[in-house]
Amino acid sequence: MHRIFCPSRVKFLRCILLTLLTLATFIKLTFLQLNLTPRDEDAGKRYLLFYNHSGFSNQLVSLEKAAHFALATNRILVLPPVLPHTSVKESGLAFPAFKGRAAGSKCSPMSSYQNFLNVVEDDVKKASNMKLPFPSFMDLFDFEGSNVIDMKDFVKDNRNINSKNWCKGPKHEIEKKMVASCGDKASFADLVPYFMETCSLDRRIAVIGSAFVLPKRLSDPGAYFGREANSSFKDLIPSQKVLFLLQAKEMYSRLPKGYTGVHIRFSDNQVIDDCDESAVKEAYTNVFNDLNDKNVPNDTHILIGNGNRAALKCFDHHAKGQYSASTINGMIDSNGALQRMIDNIKSEKTKDTENAHSKGDNHRKDVTNTLDCCVTESSSAHYDNYYQSDAYVVGIVAYYFTAYRLKS
Repeated sequence: MHRIFCPSRVKFLRCILLTLLTLATFIKLTFLQLNLTPRDEDAGKRYLLFYNHSGFSNQLVSLEKAAHFALATNRILVLPPVLPHTSVKESGLAFPAFKGRAAGSKCSPMSSYQNFLNVVEDDVKKASNMKLPFPSFMDLFDFEGSNVIDMKDFVKDNRNINSKNWCKGPKHEIEKKMVASCGDKASFADLVPYFMETCSLDRRIAVIGSAFVLPKRLSDPGAYFGREANSSFKDLIPSQKVLFLLQAKEMYSRLPKGYTGVHIRFSDNQVIDDCDESAVKEAYTNVFNDLNDKNVPNDTHILIGNGNRAALKCFDHHAKGQYSASTINGMIDSNGALQRMIDNIKSEKTKDTENAHSKGDNHRKDVTNTLDCCVTESSSAHYDNYYQSDAYVVGIVAYYFTAYRLKS
């Protein structure tokens, strides 16, 4: 900064004002330069946002597809908020600002594409509000080594919040490409170059609609996460908070010795009125057939991964004393220390299960069993036959101790 000379003929007050004005101009220009010039660590970085929706299983599938698309288009994936199931009552939300939402069936994701982009804009604005708690995927999983950024960290750069600078693609054209089952029915190989031309790398931020309906990927995304993977769930390892829960002595001391894990998946909103219903009976027949095929001894204790009390009730009913059984949720419900660990994990969880309804005319009666394979849809615990500890994190714990087979 240049030195200012005040001649004797200029009044002292005017000289002081001139000096202050010069200093203010210098500070302002310096401040603008610091804020308008990208930080070194941000130079060259490009980001991808997407519309997250539906239950936890679908969110994991969307996350996998979006991660693969971000990799293919040379962008960093922005992790969206973890959402509750659409069936969870608003009064039971742990994060009221982020409600459950759907994408619709068939071609709805195409007709609603532009609305989805608006919702993503709203998510980013909410994430930038420091007063609103944010349900982060990073509280559930360890993304170390992955090319992702949490939305809460993404919005720390004010430039990222202004959606006017985002690449959204040409309206009424982009949606025909991005929804695999409708529109132009573009393949993944066709979509990637189209998108890179539409949202070239000189556009820092790009946003797409539902990643769940993207075309089938070209290869396994395990390389993206740095690990070999057979399913979307196994691409990720638990966060430190979840690992602490998995490894807690309160958990292991309650695990039955020498158990066999069975992960039973019911359809969304499944209500079991009668364990002898044909669909329910058939499902448990398959369970016992699988146990027999795996040569599980008759006196083995079966640990069930499912948040529905009916899963245990019907298991006992059809086992007829052949096996004893318990559930992960039952273990957690009976231990305050485990419940506090879950509360420390900032992810969606249902709070009003005991005040919810148990039946309805429109609930689907079909039920399917998949042994040792699937992720619990544990967010929709708005029926009074669900355990109090029902939460996404409990679904993860159930998965790792049953389907993934972390034994005591």
